Amino acid sequence: MSTRRRNSSLGLGTGAMGSESGPPSSRLKDIAKSLKSGVIGGGGKMDPLDSCFFVMCSGQVSIGDFNGKERLYVKYDYTYGKDWMVVRGVDRGVSQVAHKGEGSTKVVWNFPLDVVFRGTSVHGWPRIVVSVFGIDMFGRDTPVGYGTTVLPLSTGQSKRTVPMFKPVLQTWVQQLTSWVRGTQPEYYDSRFVGKATGREVTRVSSEGIVILDLNIMTRGLEKHGYAATRQQGERLAKKAIEEAENNNPAVGGNGGAPRASSPSRKKTDLNSSLDLLRSKLGRKWRSEA
Repeated sequence: MSTRRRNSSLGLGTGAMGSESGPPSSRLKDIAKSLKSGVIGGGGKMDPLDSCFFVMCSGQVSIGDFNGKERLYVKYDYTYGKDWMVVRGVDRGVSQVAHKGEGSTKVVWNFPLDVVFRGTSVHGWPRIVVSVFGIDMFGRDTPVGYGTTVLPLSTGQSKRTVPMFKPVLQTWVQQLTSWVRGTQPEYYDSRFVGKATGREVTRVSSEGIVILDLNIMTRGLEKHGYAATRQQGERLAKKAIEEAENNNPAVGGNGGAPRASSPSRKKTDLNSSLDLLRSKLGRKWRSEA
């Protein structure tokens, strides 16, 4: 086993499945209680529980397709903003070496993911960075591809197809020399692909895809004015409309008197407000029949 895989495997922790047991909803409640009591984070001074929310991501790195390449293993990591932190689970890991099946170009890892984030702002929403490496005929580790995707913004199950790419050298002489020496171009820090800084100066080529199966759960988003589901968005919209009506009951030019509204007009105003909120959220909402 190479030095890269030995060192990276140290980040696997006590197992990628996570050491906690029980349903995800109960685990989120336990995390919230731990944060409130100061257990997580060394018992130091922490923000009140009402000032943060939680995002739980579980699932697996399922399949990779790299045009028939085999003897591949995958590494994953997360990048996130300054307003985020990992409070439970495994935030990086290295999978086993997988071979393609007979008559197939795909390799199957089914490598589990399990992590819980704590945030105070949606800015810097977590991204998962996937790096795939292979083993050549001389037993050397060579980079096969890098890719990244934002964790789903909505709760529930989802499937993500991550396009993979890798850096390339400019001339064929450099490529031949790097192949002979076994020094293929690669990123020093794989999390580089999850950031915008410096990406424009790298030359890359497309190499394949990796499929992720993700399950997202959230807690406390609605308290902070964010909607992870359609129902939460509509509740927030109705609440905003009610607050606006309570703060400014005299709407229209009737000399300060409240405007008489028919049920159909109220429904139209509500739908318009919902559409405005949905556009601000940047979500594609399914229209009702």
